[in-house]
Amino acid sequence: MEIVSVSLDEESISNLNLLVKKYGFPGNSEAVRTGLNLLVKEKSKGIKKGNIESVLLVVHDKKAEQKILDIFHENNELIHMRTHNCLSHSKCLETLIVKGDSKKIDELLKKIQRCKPQYLDLITP
Repeated sequence: MEIVSVSLDEESISNLNLLVKKYGFPGNSEAVRTGLNLLVKEKSKGIKKGNIESVLLVVHDKKAEQKILDIFHENNELIHMRTHNCLSHSKCLETLIVKGDSKKIDELLKKIQRCKPQYLDLITP
């Protein structure tokens, strides 16, 4: 097996340690491998092609709000409805209905991901 180094902030390390304890992983590496496999499985299930209609959920820091708004404005042809809610003084929730070509929506997701949201999910029935 190849060894890969990663950098984690304190919260991520704390969460990793909690998962190892709670679920009985033999070590951090096994917990990370399991998490990675689950993420790949989740993101690859039900990938749709062509035109899709989906709900997009984004939780982000208020600091990233302007960058995310700029991305929304650049992609307004895909966004058919958007609501913004303040979850706290520093955290926001964006709920969008997006419609359009799946490739363009995937590009939109990648742009949002570069803003490092705390949560990003595309729900496609």
